[in-house]
Amino acid sequence: MNPVWLRHTSLKRKLMVIVMLTTSAALVMTSLAFLAYEFVRYRSALVRNLSSLAEIVSANSTAALVFKDSRAAAETLRGLKAESHILSAYIYNEDGSLFAGYARPGSPTETAVSNSPQDGYRFTLRKLELVYPIRLEGKKLGSINLHSTLNELYSRLFEYAGIFGLVMIVSSFVAFMLSSRLQGLVSEPILQLAQTAKTVSLEKDYSIRAAKSGNDNVCIVALRQ
Repeated sequence: MNPVWLRHTSLKRKLMVIVMLTTSAALVMTSLAFLAYEFVRYRSALVRNLSSLAEIVSANSTAALVFKDSRAAAETLRGLKAESHILSAYIYNEDGSLFAGYARPGSPTETAVSNSPQDGYRFTLRKLELVYPIRLEGKKLGSINLHSTLNELYSRLFEYAGIFGLVMIVSSFVAFMLSSRLQGLVSEPILQLAQTAKTVSLEKDYSIRAAKSGNDNVCIVALRQ
């Protein structure tokens, strides 16, 4: 990486740009890593919470499946109205046929498939779908299929993004202030050395020495000229 526009700027500005770019790159990489970690962690938490909810509903649906009471099963599913993230829920028989269903009023219509999907979970862009087995004494009676929104996940990510944006602004400002003040520790000895070399070249006076301002390599080189 060697941008052309940076070649024609002053040494002071180059140092400030280097510090700013390095700081910004480190902050961006750290923020992206943390966002990715939070995304994966929160997805796992959503699956665990939805599995716990499916376990409770399945336990309350065993009697309805045993006695083939679809109205009771539907009533159990309507209890999910208290869970604002649930879009829809379906109970399937042991043979995979649809037994009862529930869809939240006002939510996008979720079409139930005629046969039970495979047990497990899957994510789409806008929802999490979970299929959980309904068992009684180890025997599978059917399954429950829950559809949950990802609004909470996206809200959390947007919240973190806002925080990181604010941190980036504040950190960049602090880095700019520090670099504008501290870059002189590097640029001034070099500029002084360059001025000394120019004076020696013009006046042909090789007794001229650059003033020592520290014990770093630049100052040592300056004293040896």
